Amino acid sequence: MEIRTLEPKRVREAAKVLAEAFTDEPLVTQLLPLGTLHRQRKIADYFVWNMRRTGLRTVDVALEDDRIVGVALWRAPGHVSRWLPVLPAKTGVLLRGVGRRGLRVLGAHDAACADKHPSEPYWHLIGVGTAQAHARGARPATVPDIEAALVSHRLREIDDAGSLASLEARTPQHVSQYEALGFSHQCELASPAVSTVVMWRSPRASRSKIAA
Repeated sequence: MEIRTLEPKRVREAAKVLAEAFTDEPLVTQLLPLGTLHRQRKIADYFVWNMRRTGLRTVDVALEDDRIVGVALWRAPGHVSRWLPVLPAKTGVLLRGVGRRGLRVLGAHDAACADKHPSEPYWHLIGVGTAQAHARGARPATVPDIEAALVSHRLREIDDAGSLASLEARTPQHVSQYEALGFSHQCELASPAVSTVVMWRSPRASRSKIAA
């Protein structure tokens, strides 16, 4: 398996992988309830918007035989999206994805989480997921291993920069997976959309720095 930064020509392919991985995720189910027309395409549109908003340099993909089998989407410290100033007038791909109802859900969820993340600059893990077709044929341990490898890949850069990292976990399984990667439980909140565990991770000294 190889981990690389996402190429622009493969944005839609990566978004499809995340749409498959997040089809039953609690917040996504609030945004786009089961039975929504063209639901998987709309979930993919939501992730396309997120990737364009954050910039592709913070999207990591796991490749096997040049096929994307996993994706991790991050937001860098201090990132200000060029999309935000025009969002009220031009929601574009996002509106096609979640619609106006989904925008209200996202707004309420963001408001609930606003003061629960670090006050200093930090990396935020928006989401990580594995291709559904790969998951069906994989050993039970393979999917979390791919996701852990993707997150760890970026954490090495985050540690080297001495930065904090944060995320929002919405299932007990994900809480356990992120604890194994060094994230710690900060608080629980029940937003208008879904219950959420906010987790932070302090930077770890790299071995090269310790040796020096």
